[in-house]
Amino acid sequence: MDWTNLLVSWIPFLTLVGVWLFMWRRMMRQMRDPNSPQQQSLTEQKRHNEALEKILASHEARLQKIEDDKRSSISN
Repeated sequence: MDWTNLLVSWIPFLTLVGVWLFMWRRMMRQMRDPNSPQQQSLTEQKRHNEALEKILASHEARLQKIEDDKRSSISN
C-alpha cells in the first residue's frame, strides 16, 4: 500500500473532522456573542429562574409562618 492509497482512504475521515471543528468553533463563537439569540434566551431563562426562586422563597416563608401559628395555637 503506497502513500497515495493511504491518503485517499483517510480523506473522508479528515473531511468529517474538519467540518466538525468548523461547526464547533462557529457555535462556540455564537454562544459567546451577547447579542446572539442563544445568549439572549439563556439570559431570559436566568431572569425567570431568579423570579421563580423569589416566589418560592416567599411561599416557603408563608407556609412556615402558618405552621408556626398552628403550633403556637396548639400549645396555648
